[in-house]
Amino acid sequence: MLSVKNVSVSYRESFVLNKVSLQIPDGAIVSIVGRNGTGKTTLLKSIMGLLYPREGKITLNGKEITALSPEHKAKCGIGYVPQGREIFPYLTVYENLLVGLEERNSHILEDILDLFPMLKKLLPRLGGNLSGGEQQQLAIARALIRKPQMLLLDEPTEGIQPSVVMEIEKVIKLINKEKNVTVLLIEQYLDFALKMADYIYVIEKGKIVFEGLTREVQLEKLKEYLVV
Repeated sequence: MLSVKNVSVSYRESFVLNKVSLQIPDGAIVSIVGRNGTGKTTLLKSIMGLLYPREGKITLNGKEITALSPEHKAKCGIGYVPQGREIFPYLTVYENLLVGLEERNSHILEDILDLFPMLKKLLPRLGGNLSGGEQQQLAIARALIRKPQMLLLDEPTEGIQPSVVMEIEKVIKLINKEKNVTVLLIEQYLDFALKMADYIYVIEKGKIVFEGLTREVQLEKLKEYLVV
C-alpha cells in the first residue's frame, strides 16, 4: 500500500534519515521502534508531508505522493496522529471532532464514537481538560473521522495509564480488522509494538538496521538495538 524508497531528510546539513526504505502492505499493522532521536518521528512527518525529503520517493497505492502537501495526503487517505496529540485545548471534544469532518455527517460521527464509548460522555468538555488517555483517544477518533485508508500513529501509548493503553490496543486492532485500515505505528514500548504489529522495523541513526515478521523475531537480538 505504502512504499518508502531511499528517503533522506536533513535539517540544514545534518541528515536525520539516510536512505530509508520500507514497505507497508495493505491491511497490515507495522511497527517502527528505536531509541529517542533516531529519526522515527521525522519519518512519519516525511510520509505525511510535514517535512520534504532531500531525496527518495514515497508512493501510496502505486501513486507518487512525495511532494504532496499534508492536506492532499489526507485526501489521498492518510490519517495522522502526532506525538503529543495536538488537539485543540479550547474547543470541546465535539468541536475537535467536527474539525476533522469535511461536511457534517452524523452517521460518521456516531460510527466513530461507537469505537470510543468514553468520548460519548465527554462531548461538551474542553479538550484541554481531558486526561492524557482521553486526549489520545480523541486524537485517534479525529484522525479516523475522515475514514482514512491508512493511519500513522506516533507514540500512542506515551504517558498513558495501562488500562487506557489496553483500550487503545483494542481500537487499533478493531479498525485494522473490521474497518480495513492499514496502520503504521511508532512505539517506545517494545512489548506493545510486538503485540500489535505483523511486521517490525528498527531504526538507528536514521537508518533501518533490522526488520522482520514479529512472529519470527528473536527478542534478545531485537533488544540489542534498543539498549542505551
